[in-house]
Amino acid sequence: MDPLTHYLSAKVVYPLLAKEDYVTKRPDFFLLSKRESDVFVISAMFPDIDFIMRYFGRSVYLEYHRGITHSFIGIFLLSALLSLIFSRADKIEFKRMFLLSFTAMLIHILFDWTNAYGTQLFLPFSDARAALDAIFIVDIYILGTFALAVVLMFFSRKRFKVSVFFTTITLLYILTRVFLAAGMEEKLRSKTINSEKTISVGAFPDRVSPFNFKCVIETDRHFYTFDYDISSNLLYGKKYALTDLTDFEKFTKKKDVYINIAKGSHFGEVYSKFARYPFYHVINEGENTKVMVTDLRFRHSKKQKGFTAKFLIDKNMKVINEGFSW
Repeated sequence: MDPLTHYLSAKVVYPLLAKEDYVTKRPDFFLLSKRESDVFVISAMFPDIDFIMRYFGRSVYLEYHRGITHSFIGIFLLSALLSLIFSRADKIEFKRMFLLSFTAMLIHILFDWTNAYGTQLFLPFSDARAALDAIFIVDIYILGTFALAVVLMFFSRKRFKVSVFFTTITLLYILTRVFLAAGMEEKLRSKTINSEKTISVGAFPDRVSPFNFKCVIETDRHFYTFDYDISSNLLYGKKYALTDLTDFEKFTKKKDVYINIAKGSHFGEVYSKFARYPFYHVINEGENTKVMVTDLRFRHSKKQKGFTAKFLIDKNMKVINEGFSW
């Protein structure tokens, strides 16, 4: 999720955990001078401290973003570190500070788990990216819901009830999206295209419509992408014919050598672990050859670039330049 959503989520959830102010009988949520609320909000955004990797280049950022700082072990250690600093500075009980910090960071990584980008929850034991593929990286509905909740809590005396209501609504929304995504993938598995063997399928959230999915079907010869709108299907019985598919033909044996060279570089290995539906494109540029690979989770037309890695290979079959764009 985006930083603003993480920040607002802390603002909305904190009243569920906050002590009441004994004068107003309301959670001390908006008394931001209170160190506990500060720590909760800071902790909710702290796993994204790995953004500093972006200053070392986009390829480095791709390798380390949502890595150890987004793992269960990582947030345990980060929570202990923040709690130690703040508890000593303000003489607040370490245990309570740790529980607040760990809860905020846990919410952060679980939010990130819901989208297609993936999060390495089990580092350092496994570098596999866990992803529910249910929520877009920046979900305007969750962002809007949290923003409205914060505004209402600013003017309301019933902040706890407002927090419970909007937290519940958000959880129901996420669970519904998870259910729809799982159902969509089940439909895709039963689809056969041109008698080709289906290898894997994926259904990924649209950035605007909660009912529209960006679908990918990988066969032994092609990648096929298309949009599937569940609401249109339910309301109007709309079906998708093969003409709705965008066809990405897989690379040929003749060009395997260049792709394998690109894969063999350090960044090629990093990108191969990240990409679930890598579409390779080989271009001759004079004496050099360019290999471009795009993860089709984030590209659904011929014009879109998506998450694309680029490798320039010279006539001696060595990678002389590499980069990454989105």
